[in-house]
Amino acid sequence: MDQQKYQVELIKRARCGDKASLEELATLARERLRTYVYRMTQEDSLTQDIVQETLFEMCKALGKLKSNER
Repeated sequence: MDQQKYQVELIKRARCGDKASLEELATLARERLRTYVYRMTQEDSLTQDIVQETLFEMCKALGKLKSNER
């Protein structure tokens, strides 16, 4: 299964309440997001706060998605 299909499947399961899938999505996003944010902030604690808040917002937004693929 390619990465995009895997992520779409995780989103489907997370939207149905599967906590393990939600945790896996957060894990997949965390490191890439952390790297991206750190490049802009150059500050570990600020990066950690931004990543945490962004992942929290991601979790809240899953229920509002019109399409799992988007």
